[in-house]
Formats: sequence, structure tokens, C-alpha cells
Amino acid sequence: MTSSPPVFGLLVSQIGYDTGAPQRVLLRVPAGWSGPAPVWLITPRSGGEALVGSFSPWGETWGAGWWVATFELPSGTYEIRVEGVPELRDVRETFSIADDLIYRETWEYVGLEQMETRVHFAPSGFGWQDCGAALQEANSHASCVIGLCDLLELRGAEMTAPQCERLELQIVMGCEYLVRCQERCDELHSGDGGLVHGLRTHESMVLTGDVSKAVIAWAMSARLLTGETFVSAFTGDTYTGVRERFRSAALRGMRWLMKARPPGPDGWLACVHGAPADYVPPVEWMTHELVLNAWAALALAEMGERDYVDRACADLRRIAARQIPEGEREVFGHFRLFDDGPLIEVSWSHHLPKGVVGADVGATYPNYLLPFLLALRQLPDHPDAPLWRRTLERFAFGYLIPACDANPFGIIPLGDFPEEGLLSFAGAWHGFNSAYALTAALALELGKLFPDNRLRELAYRNLLWIAGLNAGLTQECISGCVVWKRDVTPGRTLPVSMINSVGKRWAGAFFNVRGAVVNGFSVGKQFVWDVPPKREFDAPTSFTDEDWITHGGAWLSAVSRL
Repeated sequence: MTSSPPVFGLLVSQIGYDTGAPQRVLLRVPAGWSGPAPVWLITPRSGGEALVGSFSPWGETWGAGWWVATFELPSGTYEIRVEGVPELRDVRETFSIADDLIYRETWEYVGLEQMETRVHFAPSGFGWQDCGAALQEANSHASCVIGLCDLLELRGAEMTAPQCERLELQIVMGCEYLVRCQERCDELHSGDGGLVHGLRTHESMVLTGDVSKAVIAWAMSARLLTGETFVSAFTGDTYTGVRERFRSAALRGMRWLMKARPPGPDGWLACVHGAPADYVPPVEWMTHELVLNAWAALALAEMGERDYVDRACADLRRIAARQIPEGEREVFGHFRLFDDGPLIEVSWSHHLPKGVVGADVGATYPNYLLPFLLALRQLPDHPDAPLWRRTLERFAFGYLIPACDANPFGIIPLGDFPEEGLLSFAGAWHGFNSAYALTAALALELGKLFPDNRLRELAYRNLLWIAGLNAGLTQECISGCVVWKRDVTPGRTLPVSMINSVGKRWAGAFFNVRGAVVNGFSVGKQFVWDVPPKREFDAPTSFTDEDWITHGGAWLSAVSRL
């Protein structure tokens, strides 16, 4: 059997960089590689002398060595090459720098063009085809609507009137689908406010995480939409009274949540959390469920319905009580999965294997501590306000910054696992680009409360991973793709934008539409639990090419805040 050649690569953002924001380029070399510090030469495409500097060694992880270059360049287009690494002597990469480039180059493709295309392929006739298959999960629709609402609220004033109209219509399309899921739950399960997980394909499933995210999406939409009547150019349907319709759905959903019980062992999948196979979870809300429940209550308060604020405050106290104290782990300030025990909340979880359906399905907002920030804004004089601030501070500086600094790209790890510590990829069902985008969104919000430039840098590093400053495609990791393929020269790694058809070099997707964000780097096969969360397997060794609107919604939540 022929062994693979050593891998080298020059890694550059394929979408570009924002002026005045962190600008980084990395080199990937084989583990054990040694030599003088490689030199970078950057030439402006407009002409002029080359700028010269040296890469600095970061160290080794993921079975490779990494060197980093940082610089501050003005707006323009540049070409970079490397000296001192013979394997890269013929490699050139170009990149652009401009004001607000990451947002401007992506938002319309991700938030409008992609969604408008997906309407045509929605199996139920409402909402969107949400991924690479003919599925329409409630959790993905709600997550995408939340991102679209962030886009409208934070950047709507910069848009043209037609752009705003298109965006609001897509919000209506997503929310209307969620209402149909609620109505179907009423028909099948006497739901009283619950949702089926998806029309046609997952009507037997009613999950609390779907309901909480839908409440947030409806509440944001009812507050932000400017009109009451929308006519779809795609289906010809007229949607009237939408704000009141979504407001009513949100209140029904919250009443259902108030009576819901934690799933306990129902649908529990131990491998998600690095738990022993015989571990029996307690009948308690997982931490990410408490976060969503509190967020739902506070989203209703922003809508003007304050009946559930006390419930939100109680959930926040319970979350804070689960925070890992300093000295217990390598890092601290993140959260236990339950009130007690060894398991720690991971950064992301989703799966749909047959017969195993529970609270980990669509768990794409772990550690998204936005409700603590909302509580501080809504209730600055509350007796718990010092606790909320302290919880955020410990998370930001005890966990978020050091955990991201533990790898050369500054991305959030998959989790802190018992007996293993921080792992970046091992144990995932497929790639989890939404976790990087939501980490960026949260870091930008935390930066408003704690003016530390490391939080802003962390946000950009997580976004740039999706934009192309990543470990790159190798001949090995292409084998993880199911639909999309491309040739990669043996011994090379190619950085790629993970937004389909956006950037100088980009990764394709199941659903070949511009603006679709793919799952991204992982380990093992896509949709298979074949690699356990163990350090020996932790490396971006496979690329998962399915696209999912959950990732797109998260991207919009982040870039809207830049």
C-alpha cells in the first residue's frame, strides 16, 4: 500500500479580509518539519514593491505543523508567495481587503438568493428545502429565521427597499412553515402549541428544542416585520395578518414549553458527549435546552409579553450553577451538561439516526449565552445582574478565549471531553460550521460588554475559517464528500470558502445553489458515528459537503454584527 506524501499548503482567506480587521495567513507543513522561518512576500496587484516578512511557528496539532503570519494592509488586492519551503515555490494565492468585505460579499447570496431558490424545492410547498435532501426540519427553519431576523434588525437600514421586501418575505416563508408544523402537531398529537419536527417526513417527533427555537423566531419576526400582508412571488400565496399570527404561535409555543418535561434517556446518544455506553442521563434539562428556554422567554419580553421573565431568570440561575470552576479542568467557565456529573456541554450536536431521537437533535446553540446579555439589557437592576455578568466574564476569559487559542486557527473546539480535554473535530456526525459562526456572533456581543480586542479577533478567526482560512482540502479529506468532488494534487492542501460559489476557491454542496453553507471539516464518514471523541483521531481529516440552512442562519447572525 502506497503511503500518502507529506502535505504542504499556503492557507489564505478565499473571500478576503476586512480593512482594519485581523489579517492572517498560515502555512501547513508536515509534523516534524524543520528549517529556517519561511518568508512571505506580498505584492499589491496595483503595482509597487513587495512587502516581506517571516512566518512565526505556532506549533503542532492535528498531525501537522503550523506557521502563522499576521499583517495590517490597506484596502486592495494582493498576491502572496512563500520562500523557504521548496514544496510551495510555485504556489501563489491572491486575496482582497476592503471595508466590510466579509459582510458585503456574502449576505445577499446567503440570505436572499439561496433562500429564494430553496423555496421552489420545498417538499411541503411551504418554507425551504433545508439541506442536501428533501427534508424540512423545524429546528433548521427556526435557526435560519433567527439569522434572517438578525440581518433585518442589524443591517436592514443599509438595504434598498426591494432588498428589505425580499428579506421580509423569506422571514414570512420560514415562520409560516413553522406555524404549519404547529398546526400539524395539533392534529396528530393534541399538541397545544408543540411542533412536529418536520412535515411529511418527521411528523411523529415533537422536540422541545424545536419549540423553543420556533418561539424565538416567531417573537423576533412579530417584532421586526414592517407589514401585515405578503404576497409570495414564488408560490403566489398571500400571507395576511402575519405579525399577529406569529405572535399567537409564539405564545402558544411558550405555554407548551412551560408544561414540557425533559426527555431524560429517551433518544439519548452517549457518543455525542463522550459518555460511557451504559451512562443513563438524569431527567433534567440539558444546559443548551435551558439556554433556549430562557432565550424564548426573553424574546417574548422584547415582543412586549413579559409573563415569562421570572422563568427566564430561574433558568439563567440554573445555568450559572453549572459553570465549571477554575482549577477543575484545563479551561474553565463553560458548563456541565446536567446539574452534576462529569459530562460537559459540547459546542454543537445534531443527528437523525433511526430510533435515536432526543434533545441532541438540532442542538446547534450550546454555549450561545445571548440570553444572559438580553437579561442584562432588559433588567439591568435585577438582583441577579451581577451573577449574569460574572457568568459571562468567566465564560469569555476562562473558556472562550483560551479554548480558541488552543489551535492555530482560533476556532471553537467541538468540546471539552472527559479524559480527553479539548477536541476540535473527533466525535462529530458531520462538520459544524454553524458553531463557528455563532461563536463569532457571541464574541462580538461579549466584546460590547467587555472591551477586549481578543474577542473581536476571535470572532474574525471563526468567520475566516468558513471564508477560506482553514486547514484546506487534501486528497484524503475529499473522500468524506458524498456529492461534490474535486482533484487535489497529492501532497498539497487547498484552502476553500465553505459558502458555495462565493470566493476565489470554494467547496461545492449537495444542493448546488450560490450562498449555501456546507457542513465543513470533520472526521470519518458523513452522517455516521464512526470516529469516537478521542485525541488520537482529532484532525480535520474529512470534508463533509452537505449544505444546511442552519449554517446559513448562523453566518447571517455573525456577519450582521460586524
